[in-house]
Amino acid sequence: MKEKVKLIEGVFNSEEAQELLHNLFESKIKFHELKNFQSKQRYGKEDTFAVNKIAMLKNNASIIHELFQEAIQKNQKVKIDAVIKMQFSDK
Repeated sequence: MKEKVKLIEGVFNSEEAQELLHNLFESKIKFHELKNFQSKQRYGKEDTFAVNKIAMLKNNASIIHELFQEAIQKNQKVKIDAVIKMQFSDK
């Protein structure tokens, strides 16, 4: 079964858009940091997937921050459309 759910749809001022995306990235980073912490506690080793994901998310958050610096200075509006695509299976 496949499903699509809209997460974000709208036009925001640059500051709001940056804050919204920053909070999403921070939430995902914290999720993976917790997974890594739990792996260290349970198995005595890092969760390499979580560590790699954290690095990727931090890099992407930095790129977004840079993109928004100019948009904020120019007082631009930002349209964001974010869809979550899910596929459920028994495998």
